[in-house]
Amino acid sequence: VYQRQITTGALEKSVKPFSVSPNPSNSAVTIATTHPGKAELLIQNLQGVELVSMILMNESTVIDCSDLSDGFYLVNVIVGDSKHTEKILLQRKM
Repeated sequence: VYQRQITTGALEKSVKPFSVSPNPSNSAVTIATTHPGKAELLIQNLQGVELVSMILMNESTVIDCSDLSDGFYLVNVIVGDSKHTEKILLQRKM
């Protein structure tokens, strides 16, 4: 017997509560969020060491990364019980 399953309805898309630009960057990144005042920003190196921690109070926040070394970093935005992560690259010589 051959059975075929048909799914109907809209697929629910998970929307990130933030965006990071530019990526890669040479000195600063702009974090745009859809939840100003409710979103916590954490920037960590790949070993998990927390380097930046703040509440994103505006829809757009510029983060100066000039004191961080070249390399990859994890940008985490936490809203309520939800955590979203994006990897960024800091690279001075582009």
